[in-house]
Amino acid sequence: MRIWARLTVGRPFLFLCIVLAVTVSCGMGLLRLRFDTSPNAVFSSNDRSSHQLSDLHEVFGPDDNDLLLMIEGDRLLDPQSIDRLRALRDQLQSLDDVAGVASVFDLRRGGAMLPVLPEAIPPGWDAEKIRHDLTSHPSAAGQLISDSGELMVFWVLLKGRDLTQSQIGSAIAPIDTVIEGFETDSGLRVWKAGHPAIRDGVLSSIQGSLFYGSAFAMIAGMTASLLLFRGLAPVGVCMLGPTLGSIWTFGLMGWCGVAVGGLTSSLPSLIFVIGLTDAIHLLLAANRRLAAGHTRRRAIYASLLRVGPACLLTSLTTMIGFGSLQLSRLDAVAEFGLWAGIGAAAALIADLCVLPLAIRFLPESHLHSRRGSSVPWMESMMAGVSRMPLRVPIRVSLLGIVAFFAMLPFAIDQKVDIRWTEAIPEADETNEALRLADAELGGALPVLIIIRWPETLSFPASEINVVAGRVSKAVKETTGFAPPASIYNTLAGFPGRSWEEKYQLIEGRRGAVDRIFNPDQRQMLVSTRVPNDGAIALEERLLRLDAKLEPIMATHPDFEIEVTGTVVAAAQNMRAVIGDLARSLSVASVLIFAVMSIQFRSLLIGLISFIPNMLPLLITAAGLSILGYPLQITSALTFSLCLGLAVDDTIHVITHFQQDRRPTRPVAESVRITMLRVGPALLLTTGILVAGFGSMLLNPMPAIKLFSALCCITMIAALIGDLILLPALLMVAFRKRAPLRWPRRAMVPTR
Repeated sequence: MRIWARLTVGRPFLFLCIVLAVTVSCGMGLLRLRFDTSPNAVFSSNDRSSHQLSDLHEVFGPDDNDLLLMIEGDRLLDPQSIDRLRALRDQLQSLDDVAGVASVFDLRRGGAMLPVLPEAIPPGWDAEKIRHDLTSHPSAAGQLISDSGELMVFWVLLKGRDLTQSQIGSAIAPIDTVIEGFETDSGLRVWKAGHPAIRDGVLSSIQGSLFYGSAFAMIAGMTASLLLFRGLAPVGVCMLGPTLGSIWTFGLMGWCGVAVGGLTSSLPSLIFVIGLTDAIHLLLAANRRLAAGHTRRRAIYASLLRVGPACLLTSLTTMIGFGSLQLSRLDAVAEFGLWAGIGAAAALIADLCVLPLAIRFLPESHLHSRRGSSVPWMESMMAGVSRMPLRVPIRVSLLGIVAFFAMLPFAIDQKVDIRWTEAIPEADETNEALRLADAELGGALPVLIIIRWPETLSFPASEINVVAGRVSKAVKETTGFAPPASIYNTLAGFPGRSWEEKYQLIEGRRGAVDRIFNPDQRQMLVSTRVPNDGAIALEERLLRLDAKLEPIMATHPDFEIEVTGTVVAAAQNMRAVIGDLARSLSVASVLIFAVMSIQFRSLLIGLISFIPNMLPLLITAAGLSILGYPLQITSALTFSLCLGLAVDDTIHVITHFQQDRRPTRPVAESVRITMLRVGPALLLTTGILVAGFGSMLLNPMPAIKLFSALCCITMIAALIGDLILLPALLMVAFRKRAPLRWPRRAMVPTR
């Protein structure tokens, strides 16, 4: 840090040129930034379930391109409604991004294969008889129409594979236009469900959350800085570094071709509040030197020398917290950890470059207000706060340790779950559509069972018929699954007395069943659907289904039967990833403990810092457990993030305590001086972090709201730990110890 301080003092124009060059280059990178990611990347990994899903898509095409349009009305089968529904089907099929539409208009009956719904409405139309014919049809019941006949389903297949969010949005936009016209003309209501609808809702909220989250974080930072420094110029100085750090990070993402989406949409707010905390510590230290009569060169050098090492260490621990996410098997989580760590480093470098330049070139009167600052009254408040830990340090320490071990069992006893609606904005109508699909159709999320038969058999051999029939029966008998569908549902509507006769009729029009039947690969699908009630409920269903499938596989060992699908792979991978995040948190805790022990040259310091940093995480985790909330991916990410941020305040306290120790000074006095000097900055930086994270509560996505609320609670608990528990622990640990060792201060230039 001494070398950096000398360079900033001696070569300011060099630093200015470097900052301008990097900013211009990254600004050009911003023009290349894309808000577009593949939704499947959120849960894709290199495990068995992902490979099964990939094989499924290779043989039968993607299972997540089906958009469910549910048309609701009590007179759907009236002649006028039938004509309008047929016109809606034709309009949808004519769209460029639509590969096909499956509906009740495709159903056939009788030996002549006449349509159930004729092209021309005949005289004496009997809506009740048509309802009975449709709901009793093997390919329609529970698939294309509800039992009441008041909900009809169009399965709209989108073109392409592994569609990105922008491609999904582009495909759904003209569909929305068609739906709006249909609703206006018919008076019927159309609901959208399925994976494309969910992902389209996510895309619409990502760009908004990116803008509004950044805007509210900046407003919160400006307000807090203005309260402290009481001047616009110091506020601008504090905000310049974090702003540049965000620009550098996203510019680099643009040059690297990384798309913004999902977790990375929260990076601007995150980088800004992290960089702002360091900027406040640096400017506060420089202002104190200026107020003491030092020159600006001396103030720059001294502030970097005194606060710089702590900022470097806080940045390192924050990067360790983010870096631990690299242990995740999900690429999306690992990518978020990588760029969050890069963003934290960029914000610190920007602070260390920009603040010395601002202090050097701005008039000294602009760096602090004539009305003074809020530091004196905040120091008075800190004097009152520190009285309790200084008077009864042993009691406070014991209380903290007891709370630590009391929260531990509750934090460990957490269930791991994910909710598919985590990614859907609360106001999005897809939520209501999913509830409607759950109630009327048994769910909208597809689960697929692959049946592979041996080379010695060819469809429709009797053994294949038996196995497929037993699998369908197993699905029917397992609670929580919608009615199953397979090639046999389709063949049941064809004339003929045997499956062989029926199959001969379909051989010439195989394209209609390619998505569920592939005799060349000796594979077929039995499809079903599940409600939107989370991964735990799904895995319980799958266990019950597996128990019914095992006897079938034992009786027919030459057959392969696998349960797969996007929702199955997502549930299995995401729950496993949450376990990975818990392990990465443990690794990060150990690494941070080791780094602090090495940096402060004291194993005792490492142990002291462990309790006040882990206690807030335990309190938050225990609160979730007690209130019945499962451990979701957003809450697991919160713990990894907040561990790195919570350690920052601890580092500043211990660094100042180490610097303020004197052989002739009582420990209580050193702790008191430390809290007076560091406390105001801790209050303010925590307030900025809470305000920055709190701004995400305005995000429509439930997952981001949960992330925001947990971060706010954890940071407030961490502040209480650093202002009350940590001073008490320092008092108890160093009451009879010699001052901590610290490198000798370098000579500070006087000009």
